Parts: sequence; C-alpha cells; structure tokens
Amino acid sequence: MVYNLGSNALRWRSLFARHAFINSRREEVQVWDSPTSNQVDTDNANGGATGAGGSGQIFLKVDNETNGSRAIINSRPAQANDGTTASNNDWTPSLNPYWRMEMEINSAVTLTEVFVGLRAAFGTALPAATDHHIGFKKTNAASNAWFASNGGGAATTTTSLSASIAASNRHVLEFCMHDTSIEFFVDGVLVATHTTNLPTSDLKWTIMLVVNGVGAVTNNMMTAGKLILQEDPD
Repeated sequence: MVYNLGSNALRWRSLFARHAFINSRREEVQVWDSPTSNQVDTDNANGGATGAGGSGQIFLKVDNETNGSRAIINSRPAQANDGTTASNNDWTPSLNPYWRMEMEINSAVTLTEVFVGLRAAFGTALPAATDHHIGFKKTNAASNAWFASNGGGAATTTTSLSASIAASNRHVLEFCMHDTSIEFFVDGVLVATHTTNLPTSDLKWTIMLVVNGVGAVTNNMMTAGKLILQEDPD
C-alpha cells in the first residue's frame, strides 16, 4: 500500500511503501499514548498542561489570563537502557528533513503564541532571528498571525499564512527541506518556498503553546497528532 503524505515532492508520496529499502536514513513516527512517555519531555508552567488527547493524539493547554503560561512538548535525546545518552537523534539539515503533523487550535486568541517544527535549541519563546529553525509559528501580533518560518543563525525568512490556518479547524502542516530551499504546505497546498536563511545546525522537534501577555479568554488548547519526520530517502 502507498500512503500519500501530502501534495509535495513525489518522492515523499511512497515513503512508507519504500520503508524496507530505506537503510541509511532515519524515520520517526510519533503516535502518543501519553505525553509523558519516554520519547518526549514536557515543560509546563503557570497553568499550562499537556495530556493525552485521544487515540494517537496529545493536547496542550494554556491559561490566557496568566502571562508566561506554557505547554511545551520536546523530543528527548536517545538514551541507553541504563539512562545514559545514546546516539544523537537530532535532524540534520543537509539530509533534507521532512515534517508532517496534524493540528487544531480551539480559539483564535491574539496573545497565544505557537511554534511547531524543528529548532536547534529548546526554548520557552518563539525562535529568535539568530535561532536555526524550520516550522510554523503564530505570533501575538494578531489572532491569526501565522507564518512559515526558518532561520539560519543571522536572520529569519517568513511568509504570512493568515489566510491558510484557521482556529477550530484541523490542519495538516508539512515542510520539506531541499538542498537550496524549503517548501511549506498546509492541507496539501504549497503555501511558501523559502530560499534564504536556511538552517545548518542540527535540529530537534518541538511543539509549543505559550501565552505572551494577559488576555480575557481563560484557556486555549491545541490538539496535535500523527507527527511524522523523515530524512530524505533519495
């Protein structure tokens, strides 16, 4: 069976069908039974929380009346059975990482910030201009201030996605890095192609919901599921 992972480059469409032949490239599929499993770390504070969100899903919740409320899920470094660090499980830009995740945020709240994607160093704020990263972010500039974003250590390249991502709707977010560009997709539609400020540092996956300011809406919640990461099999 061939699984379609999106409308991007053809080589990704038969990814699972070719799984047996991918010998030198990494693949990771996150189907969460619990956000506290040994595959992830959580960083919750000031009323933020994470939890199981149904079959193969997780939820992140923040308190919009509390500045700094956060719910963050980070990938955990690979560990040996004795708890010591094992092989590096970062994602290497030169191997053209691919990301796919389904996501729904329940309310369009201006002060809620979101980042889903890959970044060189974990944090409790959106990636800065000096941070190596690739992903989708929502800023506190407006209730629908969504962007495709990447940075290479000196500056950030962004494209507005305010017309592509809406609250209370389930969306499929994908990006695929190539040697000289990054393509971003929302619901299978190409929404941005960036050719500048490509990251070069190893990257880790993260899902972040943070309140930057104080609002009137009590809670805001995001559900995430079916996270797939793959290094270029070609």
